[in-house]
Amino acid sequence: VNDQAQAPVVTQNPESSKEELETNTGEPNRLWVIFLGGLAATGIAGILWTAYDEIYLRRLTETAGAVEVFRRMKRYAKFLGLYIEHGNTPLESAQALVCLLQGSSPKGNIPGYLQGSLGLVAGITDKIMRISYSPHSLKGNEKALILQQWKVLRWQLRLFWLKRRVNSLFGFARKVFDATFRHNPEESILEI
Repeated sequence: VNDQAQAPVVTQNPESSKEELETNTGEPNRLWVIFLGGLAATGIAGILWTAYDEIYLRRLTETAGAVEVFRRMKRYAKFLGLYIEHGNTPLESAQALVCLLQGSSPKGNIPGYLQGSLGLVAGITDKIMRISYSPHSLKGNEKALILQQWKVLRWQLRLFWLKRRVNSLFGFARKVFDATFRHNPEESILEI
């Protein structure tokens, strides 16, 4: 047996090319399916939560509904970075929220999507005050009007919150970009 005369034989492993093909074609498709499935599940959960919330608010009594809407308005104000003291009256809390919304623009002019918010905050607060402190002065179904106004205000406050977060993120990205690429010796990434 002559071992020296044999040349080394190079063979290609068929399994390794098959794995590479699956990795290159199958994995990104699975990630997209998982991502889109998660996005769809989140959307469905949001719709179900909104429907449940609507039913919950409609079943409350007029006074309890007004208190719940006011509590939610204060919670949204906290999400927007406003601290409302526990002893504040509804008028003081609403005034603080209006000041926050008005002060959101550097020039003092209120963006179009927020212009209606100021009136909604005032209208909801007025109705909450009448329901809570003077229920005998109610005319008609104030609760339905509060809920209708709350639906509109809630989405405007969410949009305001989202816009502030996006602006904050872009501001941070701009600082990082400036510190990284403009080589400003006064500012480094660690200072950001």
